[in-house]
Amino acid sequence: MNPSYSSYKNDIISFNSEEYIKNLVNSISYNCFFNFTENYKEIENEDFKKPIFSQTSKFKKIPNNYKNYKYLKINRDNEETKNIWVFENPTEESEKISILIKTYLNKISHETYKKISVEFINELILIKNKNIFNILSSEILNKCLFDNKYRNLYINLCYKIWSNKQIHNNLINIINIENYYYWEYISDNKKYGPFSSEINAKNDSYNKINFKKYFLNYIQKLLVNKNLSFDGLSDEKVYIKKKKIILLVELIAIFYLEKYINFDIINIIIIDLLHLNSNNFKNIEDIEIETLYTLIKLLKDNKSSFNDFSEYKNLFEEYIKIILKIIDDIKISKRSIFFLNDIILMFNEFMNNKIIKTNNINKNENLEIKKCNIEKGLIIELLKINNTKDLLNLYKNDNYNFTYMLIEIFISQKNTNKIIINLLSEINNTKLFFSIIEKIIENIEDIILDIPDAPDKILYLINNLKEYHPKKEIIINILKNLLSNSDSESDSEL
Repeated sequence: MNPSYSSYKNDIISFNSEEYIKNLVNSISYNCFFNFTENYKEIENEDFKKPIFSQTSKFKKIPNNYKNYKYLKINRDNEETKNIWVFENPTEESEKISILIKTYLNKISHETYKKISVEFINELILIKNKNIFNILSSEILNKCLFDNKYRNLYINLCYKIWSNKQIHNNLINIINIENYYYWEYISDNKKYGPFSSEINAKNDSYNKINFKKYFLNYIQKLLVNKNLSFDGLSDEKVYIKKKKIILLVELIAIFYLEKYINFDIINIIIIDLLHLNSNNFKNIEDIEIETLYTLIKLLKDNKSSFNDFSEYKNLFEEYIKIILKIIDDIKISKRSIFFLNDIILMFNEFMNNKIIKTNNINKNENLEIKKCNIEKGLIIELLKINNTKDLLNLYKNDNYNFTYMLIEIFISQKNTNKIIINLLSEINNTKLFFSIIEKIIENIEDIILDIPDAPDKILYLINNLKEYHPKKEIIINILKNLLSNSDSESDSEL
């Protein structure tokens, strides 16, 4: 009689493997059973190294034409390319750090990010190794390129790293010489200072060796030194090489869209891709044109407004002239001509944002702005024509956001804007002004990374407005302290 499913299930549940093996020890079957388990473990371990099923002919098929390449996964462990992003040979300790970083990065997803990022930062705080930023840059960049589903999470992780002073303090030594403090990077003996306190020395080092600068320089160096020679490469390898260049530029664009960098860095990339730094655009390659198109289109598709681009109108006009010259003077593919024409259209859209109607602003007696929907570009346009009336209307609709943007514009612009000073004086809301300044001071160290003279600008603004506030002197002292650190470094370099 054949056993039923229920009896079979009950037998399996009640089966005692240890007792079974014990009874078999002296039997002929035991050796067979033992050999099977050992061999199976060996196969299992081998499969973890290189999965058996992925070695079959079905899984080895590779697309042989460009239209299928979008489904091709880039192999990050290829012997020819796995160290392409590394500048230094890893030491044994560096290798362990690299494995640790990979382990945490591999755990990141939308569900786990909050917990894993905290654990990861806590691990980094324990590390004191001069190669840490190099390893971090390499591993995070690899994840951004090859697992771009979570690119935004990796970029936010970068922000958490460059915002953590303790990670940076691990990379320096503080030296006291005759009651003055100096700092030196652990990889060299060059001293920076003098500073009046250890805190000032640490703050200066944080600004100088910040991970944000390191990571962006790392990416920029890879882009500037990109190898555009494709001779002797298969179609697959050509595609992979080109894809990496495009992905690097996409990463820079995301940094900009997430407001971690300003447009100046985007501008550097455009200059490089158009060969404006060498004045030799006749050597421009098709991949550079495609990369530029990808960059500009990413900005166009992900910005709700182009108001931020209003101050770059002259720059875009120059780019359009260069692109027209490239189309006329250089023999390039029809595909590249399509890209260049589309880039011109996008630059024109940036310059002629329909939301901004400069010619009509003066005549508009009843400017209607929805509360909490103020555009920075609109404020810039109104400032250009000194339209105080409509600027004050914006303030009445949303006083906090308007004042915050006004101060932000003042800090970010190269020249001192007297119109903003006069406008803030007319508004005369001291409590609001200093609450915003306090908020800005909380993030001043990160702001300095993009705008080095930010403390000087804020101090100038406070001194010109002359309003009293209980925290005014405290804020002024913080700013003067930052400025004195900067002056000390300039004197030491002289």
